[in-house]
This record gives sequence, C-alpha cells and structure tokens, in this order.
Amino acid sequence: MERELKWDWWAGSLNDAAVSPAGRQTLSWAINVIRGFFGENWLADNAAQTGYVPLLNHQWWPLKNTRVVVRVLELAARIALVTVDGTNSALVREAKNVYASRELAGTKFQHLCLALEVAAFAALAGWTVSYEELSISGRRPDLTVKRNATTYALEVTVLGLDREFRAIQRYCEKLQGQFRGLELHHGLSSCAAQTRS
Repeated sequence: MERELKWDWWAGSLNDAAVSPAGRQTLSWAINVIRGFFGENWLADNAAQTGYVPLLNHQWWPLKNTRVVVRVLELAARIALVTVDGTNSALVREAKNVYASRELAGTKFQHLCLALEVAAFAALAGWTVSYEELSISGRRPDLTVKRNATTYALEVTVLGLDREFRAIQRYCEKLQGQFRGLELHHGLSSCAAQTRS
C-alpha cells in the first residue's frame, strides 16, 4: 500500500516525539509554521517530481530523534521571524517551489535554510530583511538588510562539495530512502535511541 505524503504523517504522533509533554504544544506550533511556509502539497509534490523530499532526510525526520526536533524548532523559529510582517512574499514563493531534479531540490532547500538563518539573525539584530529585492544595479541579491540609512546586499552561498563527498552523500541518502521504504512497507518506525548510564 502506497501512502501519500501528508504533513500529519510526516509529523507523526506528538506523543512519540522527542519532547516532553509540555513541549508538545511548541512542537505542534513549529510543524504548523513549516507546513504553512512550504504549503500543503509540498511533501507529496516533491516525492512525485523527483522521489526526493528534503524533510525526509535523516537530519529532518523522524521527530522521535532529539536532534531532528531541535532542527525543526530552529527552522520554524527562523521562518516565523522572517515572515512575521508578511513582506517576504518572494521567499514564501521560493519555499513552495518543487524542482525538476533531486540534486536541485536538495541544493535549493539547503540554500533556503541558509537564507532563513542569515535573515533571522539580521531580524533579531534589528535589521529589516527582504528577499531578492531589485537593487539599483538591476541585480537581485538573496537578501537585502536595512537599518536606518545603512543597506547591505547579501548573497548567501553553500559551498560545493567535491565529487567524492557528493557520491558518499548520494549513497547515504539512497540508503536512508531504502530504510524509509522498508518502514513504510512494513508499518515500522526506527530511530537511534539515546541511552544513559
């Protein structure tokens, strides 16, 4: 039986998430922020287009892993900071895009996460942030930050990895995909458990 990727499935039961009962409300808020930012069909559309969904990577899922939960909370906080006033509609449109290839989808997702990180830090420091705003030169930098009479145009870049590292990364992602396929097919869930001595 093939399941359509929905946000509720991705989030799983909050009772099983790596948060305390008191943290479930915050995690629920974070999931809803991310869901609203990417759009209702983003998970399924990515899976249908390329077979690759960035948020199904082991760094982002399942929410039974504490490291994953921390990443999800950070992402939601950054999204909330950057979109609070509704002025970054270009960023929201970019987030909803589905790309033609697995590699492009992964690269664009990484770039978006980096842009959100930089934009959130700027917003916390009191800067007004815009995404791909047309500059005087006619170029569209990733971010434009303004405060008082000072304006900076920022290009955020994820440095490319060498061929060997990319091959290892593809192998690991393929292996993770096979694990997820087995979990879905057999109705199982696996995660790394932390033990205390």
